[in-house]
Amino acid sequence: MNLRMSTVLAVVMLAVAGCAAKTNHVAPRIDTPTRHVANGMVLLADHKVEAAVGEFNRALDLDRTYAPAYVGLGLANGQKGALQIGFDFMDRAASYAHGEAQQKLVRNGYARLKALQRKEK
Repeated sequence: MNLRMSTVLAVVMLAVAGCAAKTNHVAPRIDTPTRHVANGMVLLADHKVEAAVGEFNRALDLDRTYAPAYVGLGLANGQKGALQIGFDFMDRAASYAHGEAQQKLVRNGYARLKALQRKEK
C-alpha cells in the first residue's frame, strides 16, 4: 500500500509541477520611455496631472533625451497653469526631437500651450 501511495503522490506532484504557470518576463517590454509617455498622455487626458508627471519622469529616467517625455511635462505644467515652465519643457523637447514625428509632436505641444495661454487672457 505504501508503494501505491508513493506512486500516486509522485504522479500528482509531477502533474501539478507540469501545470505551473510559466514565468513571462513582460516587464522589460513595458518599462520603456515610449510606453510611459503613452500612459502619461492618457492620464493627462483624464486630468490626472500628477500621475502623468510621474509617467513622464519615469520615461526620462530611462532616456534623458527622449523628447516626447519633455512634451508631456510641458503639457502637464500647462494644465497646472505653469505656462512658462511648460514652454521651457517644450524648448527642451525641441532641442532633443529627432525625426519628423517627434518634431511634429513638439509643434503640437507648443500649439496646445499657446491655446491654454490664450484662454488665460
